[in-house]
Amino acid sequence: SEEELIREYYLKGRPLLLRGYVSLKDRCKLSYHSNAMLRAVKERRQCGRTAYPSLTGQRMCGTFSIENLNRHPHCEDPERTLPICVAKGPPGAQLNRTDVFRSLPVSFRYGLDHAPLPIMRRMWVQSGARQFFAGGDRSGATMHFHNPAYNVLFFGVKEWMFTPPSYASVSGQASSVFSERASQILPNHLPLRCVQGPGDLIILPAQWGHATVNRRFTIGIGDLYCD
Repeated sequence: SEEELIREYYLKGRPLLLRGYVSLKDRCKLSYHSNAMLRAVKERRQCGRTAYPSLTGQRMCGTFSIENLNRHPHCEDPERTLPICVAKGPPGAQLNRTDVFRSLPVSFRYGLDHAPLPIMRRMWVQSGARQFFAGGDRSGATMHFHNPAYNVLFFGVKEWMFTPPSYASVSGQASSVFSERASQILPNHLPLRCVQGPGDLIILPAQWGHATVNRRFTIGIGDLYCD
């Protein structure tokens, strides 16, 4: 409920995983052979060895399409990291003119000042950066932190690692490498881990450290918002 979200998670600054928030019917609008994805799967765009390479002063590692990513290619770096692509949605009404974003459930296409979930309306001020992401098996976002965010997975499986703000950091390692070494550099009880499946939605409080590793080919959306 909205009251439980505010009392037990928002005011206490705790991450929340909502299972099965997006139905299979809505997710199938972004399936590989759907009308929305016919052109999108072949569009090539610059991708990084981690979701946000500019955070650690890195460059993009190559140009890939969603069709390429489903074959699990490698970046041209010594570690042969698997790339992940993140594309920001256009501003305002233009969002509904793109093949991919206009096929999303309507709640994710509202104006900037409308929360995507009714239960989030009391913690929502404005959308900040709506994004579409895609990545192959073992790609992901290495450890970083930012404003509050939500993340929805349409297809695939994603492992999450969390740290409270006091242990948040920014890493330049590939996310799969960070996952293997995290227990060596963090206290015994960290990082907290969970697995996000198709249709699941995660709400992440501000400044929580987090990293992800895709355990399948994945497609989803996210948004950094102001609370």
